[in-house]
Amino acid sequence: SYATLWKNTRLTLIVILLTIMRFAFRVVWYYWAVTVFEIQIELTTLITIALTMEMTRMIHVTPGNIGFNELLSGGVFTFLGRNTAEGILVALFLRFSSLLLTFSLGLISILSNIKYFEMKNFQSVLSSLKTGGEKSFSQK
Repeated sequence: SYATLWKNTRLTLIVILLTIMRFAFRVVWYYWAVTVFEIQIELTTLITIALTMEMTRMIHVTPGNIGFNELLSGGVFTFLGRNTAEGILVALFLRFSSLLLTFSLGLISILSNIKYFEMKNFQSVLSSLKTGGEKSFSQK
């Protein structure tokens, strides 16, 4: 909760630092995307777009904001005097690169750590899914 966050200054500083790092990463990621498509854009415009897209994480219009982020990105590009299609293209590219990175790193992680899991663990998960989750793992 927020009360706990404000009472613990070390935790508060860590959360602030991680938020700044995530925002900086988002700006670099947007810079990479506009560089790939050779779109000439000012740094302040890029920061404004990244800030707007960061704020959309709080508003969920569709699951994962699929389509909404792309539409909003095109609108922000238009509002800042850029081409709407460029904004949508950049947002789609970022979504695709995010999915590609997530799936490839996830697959690498699963394959490199599968030796630490026993087959009975997977069988219990599969049987729980087949029964509709009636028997939870804590009730064993």
